[in-house]
Amino acid sequence: MERWLVIPDLHWDAREDLHPSYLLVKKFAKDFEPDGIVFLGDIFDFAYISSFNKELLRTISGKTFRADYDLGNRELDYWQKISKRIIILQGNHDKRVDIVADKSPILEGLIEPEINLHYKERGIEYYRDVEQPIRIGKLYFAHGFYTNINHPKKHLQALAGNIVYGHVHKIASYTMNLLAQGEEIGAWSIGCLTSKAPAWAKGRPMNWQNGFAIVYINDDGTFNLYVVYVINNQFIWDGRLFRL
Repeated sequence: MERWLVIPDLHWDAREDLHPSYLLVKKFAKDFEPDGIVFLGDIFDFAYISSFNKELLRTISGKTFRADYDLGNRELDYWQKISKRIIILQGNHDKRVDIVADKSPILEGLIEPEINLHYKERGIEYYRDVEQPIRIGKLYFAHGFYTNINHPKKHLQALAGNIVYGHVHKIASYTMNLLAQGEEIGAWSIGCLTSKAPAWAKGRPMNWQNGFAIVYINDDGTFNLYVVYVINNQFIWDGRLFRL
């Protein structure tokens, strides 16, 4: 049996503090000692290369790839002490770098996360959006494809298999009984580990939740998945209270 830690959207920004919910997961991981970790994408926010901010110079002032990647390398150094196997999926915010390189090919090979965070040298498995979902046992992992109000149902119907994803920053699930096949399948959206009130929302309620997932995978591929809500920057696991 393998124990996996599944970490959804982080939206790191070197000019902002790491979110308390993420710091709690770091604390938990030292005790949990997972066999593997899956980052579901959107590790960085990359607001300074978003088309939405191209005229908002004050908003993006002082934010740089270099600072973000310095932060990212420090964090990956930590996670590689926790688990030997790390998988990182590309999210839509991560893909903003590809859009910049498409517009300015001279930057290709210089600004990508996989190069600056040394995924290959670190032995980290990296999957771009077109390579997702990936499969471990009988569970698929993806950043996320749909954002409609019934996104878990949409993911499950489209894949016709078990899937866990991030992207929408909400905790939700949908399950189906496949009677003819004698199986039960589900889709799990596991929230985020970043602010639930981003600056760009300008005070509008976002209905986001902080959370992550723990997965136990048997040798035959069957699994149990547990979504852990991080409520008011604390959670309870196995009778223990985790808080900063």
